[in-house]
Amino acid sequence: DAFAPTATITFPANDFSTNTAITITGASNDSGVGVSTISISLGKGSAEGGSVCYNPNPAQTDFDNACPFWFAAGGSPDNWSVSGVDWVDATGGDGRYFILARSSDNANNTQDAFVLNVSSRSFYREATGPVTTITDPASNYDRVSSPLPMLGTAADALSGVAKVEVRVKRSSGTIGWWNPAVTNFVADSPDNANAAWFDAAPVSGWTSWSVSSGSLNIDLESGEHYQFMARSSDTAGNWSAAYSTRTFAVDFSSAVTVSTFPSEGVYQAVNNLSYIAGTLQEQPWQAGLSSGAITCIKARLRRNSD
Repeated sequence: DAFAPTATITFPANDFSTNTAITITGASNDSGVGVSTISISLGKGSAEGGSVCYNPNPAQTDFDNACPFWFAAGGSPDNWSVSGVDWVDATGGDGRYFILARSSDNANNTQDAFVLNVSSRSFYREATGPVTTITDPASNYDRVSSPLPMLGTAADALSGVAKVEVRVKRSSGTIGWWNPAVTNFVADSPDNANAAWFDAAPVSGWTSWSVSSGSLNIDLESGEHYQFMARSSDTAGNWSAAYSTRTFAVDFSSAVTVSTFPSEGVYQAVNNLSYIAGTLQEQPWQAGLSSGAITCIKARLRRNSD
């Protein structure tokens, strides 16, 4: 028997992402006298070079050994496994890990080629969630006339963003959460808060995202205050540690102006018009609703005859 056997990795899949400890599993095959041993090299950033390979020795169990660092897998050659790895070791933790699986047979032939997806795989171990930011409406807006579409960004250091979710809370008047299933605001409760999350849409991957909902826009009332919240998860299953939030009053209503001199709707002949005057009322004006501050008043004169 002059042919080396082959060790195969069955889990994890290449580019797999996880936020928990995993057990690496595999099998092997040999066309000759049979496989005798399976050895593994497990490294952060590389399993072939560098100095961040894992040593399962109880006195060490860390990732500060020269690569490759071969150690025996558990189980049998046709059903082997590696478990109990200290992923949170100071030199371990979040990162991309590489696995090499090497087999030897009873004729002392040792595998020296590691084909990707067969005897070589990498995966992400990540316990830190992505960062989500609402960019529009901007953080310095306390009133908006059109909160939708809402825009934002999301970023993850390792495994990549899986999705972005948004929820909306009415924080004035009858406080409650917008429920995407019934497309209306429902009572304020922990269950309704959890059920209020709905998916944003990716714009450029998840680097940019947006939320545009006609049914939500209809349910927003002028003069009420709302809080929009966004969160994201990554492919390793981690959620954002903090929500991105925007709180503002929605203002769909224009101010109402009334001309008091000259009077509205009345034709008046005057021989001198040294000034015009009027009144203004910001909307909405009902008690309990938020009416904004007037920042500008403009007038326009038109000559209707020669």
